[in-house]
Amino acid sequence: TAIEANNEDFIIASCCNPIPGDSVIGFRASDGTVTVHKRSCTNADRLAAKFGDKVVNPEWDAHAKNNNLAFPVRLSLKGYDRIGIINEITRYISFVMSINIKSFSLTTDDGVFKGHIDLFVHEMRDLDKLIKKLQKIEGIQSVLRSDL
Repeated sequence: TAIEANNEDFIIASCCNPIPGDSVIGFRASDGTVTVHKRSCTNADRLAAKFGDKVVNPEWDAHAKNNNLAFPVRLSLKGYDRIGIINEITRYISFVMSINIKSFSLTTDDGVFKGHIDLFVHEMRDLDKLIKKLQKIEGIQSVLRSDL
């Protein structure tokens, strides 16, 4: 798995979808499995307040990327529409970064686009690099990681 701690079984929380590099917190269930959340997750806050005795502190396995594990993330984009902008976005994601696109949805209204791209990334460093590069594409105003 991408998480390491005493050979326990881990589940990635679907509410916040943490990826390697995110600061995480875990909660041990009665069957011994640990559900891993981003520390910033509102569900994690609620669980920590209610089940403080079930909290564990998992760490990402340093070799997770080498195991070809990929994690779902969503990027929300906004900007000014122009011919070729979608090509630039997808070319960088697919060909330069070798990141798999799960879904892509942009809509345009009066020359302004907004939408999201669901991707599979290996770790936070890849996501940070991707966001910085996308923000430099002419016409893009914002690129933010958002909830799936």
